[in-house]
Amino acid sequence: MLTLATPGVTGVVLLYLIAAWAIVTGVYAIVLAFAWRIGRRGALLVLGGLFSIAFGVIMFTHPGAGAIALLALVAAFLLVTGAMQIAFAIDVRHVTVELKRRLRPRVTAKPLAQG
Repeated sequence: MLTLATPGVTGVVLLYLIAAWAIVTGVYAIVLAFAWRIGRRGALLVLGGLFSIAFGVIMFTHPGAGAIALLALVAAFLLVTGAMQIAFAIDVRHVTVELKRRLRPRVTAKPLAQG
């Protein structure tokens, strides 16, 4: 009910929750990289954690820019996901055509003429 009464406040609260989530997951990724000492992949984990923390801090300090950045991230996610689904559908189509070709019954013997 409160959401319907004050949608602006609800949007800002949701933005701050997403910012806090980004910071917490960024810190967790960095701690995990150092705790596991996983080499080259650890550097990527640290870099991803730093980006996540930076994104969360930007959302806290500039909520308007954070909302636009969040919208851009969602849009990019949807574009990438859509492209992946189209590629997967094309691949599945090729697989089904190949399966139909391989499973088609083959006539190897000629029928015997009776009589």
